[in-house]
Amino acid sequence: MAPKQRLNHCFAPGCNTGYARVKNAQKLSLFKAPADPERRSVWERNLHRSDRRLTPDCAVCELHFEKHFIVKDYVHNINGMEVRIERGTPTLAPDAVPTILPNVAPYLSKRLPPQRNERKRKSEEGVLPRKKARLASADEPDDMHEPDVDEPARSDGAAVTGASLRGAALPNQYWTFHEMRDAQGACFTSCSLDAGTGDVTVEKAVFFTVTSDNVSQSRTFVLGKLAAEAAVVTMEDAEAVLKQADALQLCTGAATQADSLLNNLTGNLQGQIQFKRGSAFSVKCLGSAKKEGTACISCKYLRKALVTRKSRLKRRQETPSKICGSAGRKLKACARRNKRLLLRLGSLENDIQRLRKESAATSEEALAAKIKSLPPKQQLAVRHCFRAAKRKSLCGMRYDNEWMLECILLKIRSPKLYQYMRKQNILALPSETTIRKYTARYRTGYGFNEKMLSALKTKASQLDNMHRHGGIIIDEMKLSEHLSVSTEGKIDGFVDLGKYTPKNQESLPCNHGLVVLFVPLVGSWTQVLGTFGSHQNVKGDLLAKIVLEATVLAEKAGLFVNYVTCDAAGWNRKMWRKFNIRASLKEVVCKTVHPVDSSRFLHFFSDFPHLVKNVRNRLMTTFFSTPEGRVSLDFVKRAFEEDSDSVTLKAMPGITSVHLNPNNFEKMRASYAFQLFGHAPLQAFFLYRTKLEKKCGNIRATEKFFTRMKSLIAVMTSRYAAEALRPDSRQVEVIKEMLDFLKKWESHAPSREFLSESTAEGLRVTLTSTLELLDYLTKVVGFSYVMTSRLSQDKLENFFGIVRMSSGCNAHPTPQQFLLTVNCLSFYNLARSVTGSNVEEDSIEDREESTRQKLMDCVKSYADRTAPPTEPVSDALEHPYHVKRSDSRLICHIAGYVAKKCVVPSSCLSCTSRLLLPAQEGRHLAAAGYINHNDRGGLLYPSLELFTFITRLEDWFTNCFSAQKLHRESIMDVLQLIYKGAPLQIGCTEHAKKPNTTHCWLLRCHEVAFFCKRPKQIKSAKEA
Repeated sequence: MAPKQRLNHCFAPGCNTGYARVKNAQKLSLFKAPADPERRSVWERNLHRSDRRLTPDCAVCELHFEKHFIVKDYVHNINGMEVRIERGTPTLAPDAVPTILPNVAPYLSKRLPPQRNERKRKSEEGVLPRKKARLASADEPDDMHEPDVDEPARSDGAAVTGASLRGAALPNQYWTFHEMRDAQGACFTSCSLDAGTGDVTVEKAVFFTVTSDNVSQSRTFVLGKLAAEAAVVTMEDAEAVLKQADALQLCTGAATQADSLLNNLTGNLQGQIQFKRGSAFSVKCLGSAKKEGTACISCKYLRKALVTRKSRLKRRQETPSKICGSAGRKLKACARRNKRLLLRLGSLENDIQRLRKESAATSEEALAAKIKSLPPKQQLAVRHCFRAAKRKSLCGMRYDNEWMLECILLKIRSPKLYQYMRKQNILALPSETTIRKYTARYRTGYGFNEKMLSALKTKASQLDNMHRHGGIIIDEMKLSEHLSVSTEGKIDGFVDLGKYTPKNQESLPCNHGLVVLFVPLVGSWTQVLGTFGSHQNVKGDLLAKIVLEATVLAEKAGLFVNYVTCDAAGWNRKMWRKFNIRASLKEVVCKTVHPVDSSRFLHFFSDFPHLVKNVRNRLMTTFFSTPEGRVSLDFVKRAFEEDSDSVTLKAMPGITSVHLNPNNFEKMRASYAFQLFGHAPLQAFFLYRTKLEKKCGNIRATEKFFTRMKSLIAVMTSRYAAEALRPDSRQVEVIKEMLDFLKKWESHAPSREFLSESTAEGLRVTLTSTLELLDYLTKVVGFSYVMTSRLSQDKLENFFGIVRMSSGCNAHPTPQQFLLTVNCLSFYNLARSVTGSNVEEDSIEDREESTRQKLMDCVKSYADRTAPPTEPVSDALEHPYHVKRSDSRLICHIAGYVAKKCVVPSSCLSCTSRLLLPAQEGRHLAAAGYINHNDRGGLLYPSLELFTFITRLEDWFTNCFSAQKLHRESIMDVLQLIYKGAPLQIGCTEHAKKPNTTHCWLLRCHEVAFFCKRPKQIKSAKEA
């Protein structure tokens, strides 16, 4: 049996080395996994690959190894000199281990410490080296030790000085030794003598000097040019340097001084020549050559230029008439071109004069009157465009501070779009250099920004009392450790907590950024109060001081801080303890006396979406024992299995395997938790109640718990006035019922079948603070309602999204990028960004109609050129392979949706009376049970005629996809089946055909869209 071959692609996660589908891929070396099971297990742990096992046939590319682990040369020691010969195929060191994973999370890569240099030892033959008399200090090399008694000048570790070099062995008799008077060290030279002039030229020189660290350094010069540098430790090293210098070959130059190549040179060539030793050398001469009797590369290029010059002069002398004729033609062409350019120049000058007159006629008052109806930001853009039109260039143009800040934020949100708009001259935008100069004005450092607070005080004085009430939100984001030197000579990137920076953390790199954000209860603006750089997370004691100072500064600026919101992290809970915030079964303390006004209170909140995620995560690991019974996620999983057929209609199409089995990153998304406790599972509980109770038991407790969570989410995430929290409303009762439910639940259930201690405490404090803050705002301040979404961290999460996009898509920006972006955004206070779109709806509708009609014509042509069905459609519906059918209650619900989209807009009374039923009559239909369950007053009940029509269409769809697989022309197959089937005439005589086409199009497009999503969901579930 033939042995298994090594895999030809990389085993590391996320690496595409060796795959054929990767185009223009870099050619890298692949190394086979070790055969030793112990070493292979170490490789497998470092690669973090949980879906596959590392076998001896697997391979890992060189991107995942440190450089010193990869051996690319054969190393030999010949006569004391190291000689390297390149290997044909690189190999790994015996102790090589993959530690670099560039395509996964950074914390999975483990950088090894740098490898120490090998210690050099030397001793006499047969004599052991003496032991060190003392330990080497931090400033001395590890390989230094005291000199031997017998050979003080050549001992290991002693610096090579001028005195010790006096006895060095010279390469030959042409070398001499010189000891310098004004420097430590010595010099060896090799000279030549010109017998005719008596000039002595130093051909080669080697200087040995001693640095401040008592380390000897050698520098080799050839014809005055530095050729090599090396560190010298022993006398053998010094003699080796002398031998290497003697082996260097001298450059012979470009030409001799009497050579004819040096005649009639241009000024440029003359500036490139210097004369030495009776020859012409290039001013960039290297001094040494590769072979004896040859020139260096610079002198070779100089000689080539001299030869080219001589050849050109020779050609001119041989053909004088031709050259003169060519020069005459060129002169005439230049004259004609100059004439054309002069005419064009005169025309352009006339145009400039005309434009100047027109521009001068348009005064600033006239411009302001014309653009006064535009929004303020568009007025600002128009003024700068007109200002740029009066200039020859944008260089040196002055920009308003407000416009500069808009340009900075535009570049932060999309650098590519900014460059495109500037290159195409769409707007008068400053260059990147100008932006860097302006952003330096916002580079104020970490801590609380005094400039921003002073500007905030001015802005807040222009707001009414309602718009100044709000709260403080605090959160942190991960940063990449990065140190850089600023223009002031300081190193940025260390921990900076302002005046709260601990002494023991001043030298630690910053890897977390803390932002303190003020969010008003009325208005869409937000304001950054302070930013801090920390190593890991800010501790609770320090966090309490920052919150206290932020509250005081915001109050001094004219704002009213009523609450503080944070997430459920341990350091935030410790900060709560500093303010005596706690919650348990016996008592709940959710507020403290305001530090500025003793008549007010400062309420505390835990981020509500974060709490919902914690409840979901707890339910995934265990079941809940509530007073109503056992709550489990098994009911949702069973309902998902019942609803997982890709052909039939679905009761909860928005629920996927990601909601039920999320990974660590998907658990962080609050939308999945909200959808899990949303409307879709409750619909599935109603629809599949009998099947679920038969398999999992009583569903009543789980359905009540999901209903309670759905109502609580709706109350705590209200974003507009219709759903806002009002006093004495049903929303208040929902919060009180939840608090009472938590008490009964904790008293009834053991700790492992209840929420975690942190989650329960956060819910109690958040819900209690919501009720007390509502009471204060409505009775004392004068609010009518409170939008509870302002009490969460959503605004700060959106803010962090802008920061991550400031330098491209970067999940972990550097501290410098983080600080610059946050400071720029902090000066953008009380400004509301433009929302909405300027696309007209009529154009979109027209385009949609034309596309729809074009597709219907394509269906007809597709059906005409394909073969007719071998059997009638009615017979095909009863074929044995058609075994999957949708639930009739869901079909009835879809029929009502089709009626709302197609029948109601037609305004035809005859069609409405034939295709719709009154609510009192429609509730008695057997298939209308699902509509009755979900009806809140706006659902429609289809007639039997419309229900039969939609059922026929649904049977065609399930018939087609039960027998065929999804492919490119699947929608054509379905529409062909409908087109060639028996025509169904519904509605009145006038609209009989139009509803048929519209209904088919609407229903098929929706079903095919859902059906196409299913393979992606299955693939995602398998990959997860």
